[in-house]
Amino acid sequence: MTKFNSFVLAAALSLGAAGIAHANAADVNGAWKFTAGSSAACTLTLTSDADNGGTVASQDCASGLNGVSRWKTVGPRLQLLSASGDLIAYASPKGETYEGTRITDQKKIVLSR
Repeated sequence: MTKFNSFVLAAALSLGAAGIAHANAADVNGAWKFTAGSSAACTLTLTSDADNGGTVASQDCASGLNGVSRWKTVGPRLQLLSASGDLIAYASPKGETYEGTRITDQKKIVLSR
């Protein structure tokens, strides 16, 4: 294998490992400040289970944000789901936060600590 091919392979494996690290359930467990668009922030507490995801307890959430009751990771993305499994929003890691989109109105969502 040439040095260039070795470098490309190492870079691809490193980037893949970085994405997996963000999808780790332990990284997303705990309390998050959750905002969607200009809605007031509320608190979501994510607790993991054995299914690469877990449950969500929402406090003081309004404007449809209180419908989030489950979560799961898919690659580096975090998906927020209703009790019936419908996708409410998805977010990707961005530094120490997750940023993404609420499905119903395409508003930006942010989860931060």
